[in-house]
Amino acid sequence: MSRVVSIWFVITLFLVHPLALADEQADEVKMEEIIVTATKTSHPLEDTPVPAVVVDGKEMERRNALNAGEALRYLPGIHLDTYFAPMTRDALRIQGLPSRYTLILLDGERITGRHPLTLIPADVIERVEVVKGPSSVLYGSDAVGGVCNIITRSPSRKPSLNGTFSYGSYGSKTFFLNHGYSFGRVGYLISAAANRLKGKEKISRCNAENVLMKLKWEKDKQGIWTLRGGFRREKLAFWKERKFDLGLKGDLDLPNLPKLTLKYHSIFYRDEVRVGGAPKPTLTDELESRFEMQMTRNLTKRHLLTSGMEMLHDKIEGGDLPAEKRHFMISSYLQDEISLGALSLLLAGRLDYHSVWG
Repeated sequence: MSRVVSIWFVITLFLVHPLALADEQADEVKMEEIIVTATKTSHPLEDTPVPAVVVDGKEMERRNALNAGEALRYLPGIHLDTYFAPMTRDALRIQGLPSRYTLILLDGERITGRHPLTLIPADVIERVEVVKGPSSVLYGSDAVGGVCNIITRSPSRKPSLNGTFSYGSYGSKTFFLNHGYSFGRVGYLISAAANRLKGKEKISRCNAENVLMKLKWEKDKQGIWTLRGGFRREKLAFWKERKFDLGLKGDLDLPNLPKLTLKYHSIFYRDEVRVGGAPKPTLTDELESRFEMQMTRNLTKRHLLTSGMEMLHDKIEGGDLPAEKRHFMISSYLQDEISLGALSLLLAGRLDYHSVWG
């Protein structure tokens, strides 16, 4: 069987007006907003070479946003459809494209399966970064519409405990509880959320629980390791889902070596679907494992080179499948950020190979 290799390539030219920026800075001195999603490297928001927007904690507080979904509500070109009905999923659309073309990340990791953004409390969110359009090709075909990255807070130096309860129409009740603390070089953050919705009819009832955990170890400025995990359970009229995920990320910045980022993330989730009056539900289990290695280095004063590779393995069993199904994907990407004074030139490409689709 012939295989087809998909290749993504983009060239972006970005112009910065130094005089205009200087005038703005003279009027108001404020901390620069940093964005990492657009190019997988840190940039001030006004200097990022692709269209992007950031919603930080102060902006969420000003809008009285209680969760990640509400934080995105008023952004131009972004529409979030939230459903609590059987056989439906939340849909985030950017610039009018279908939701399947929008990639949603949590701390840089892909969210797999149904994961309502309304169950991620604003108290644990540091900022939400949104990249519009296919400018950032480093994420592949999943991000043709854009990328939404929800970045959680680092553990606080002082013990913190926050709780929120809200009540709405149709018996809607939402509860959030968050706790974090740092001692020495180790810190942790734990968040729990629960949602209850009676709905107008029995068929629209929904019960959901979500737990997030982050453990951060900062060995020194040259090595930071973060362990993140979570559990989510949701029950609709004809559908139940359980999901466990665990991930490890290491940021290494050693002298005279490229900056290295290592990431491993594994997700297991089970779907139970009951349709057509079936006496027993249809069970589907899926285990997805993903590994990524990324290197960033200044080749010269004008060239910042980012390269990386990803490996994905996915196993599905149950449901309507006659046998267990497995597939894997290997990806590589390369990006060169070229500084030309007031101009910035971005060259980027990505290559994907899938064991089934090519």
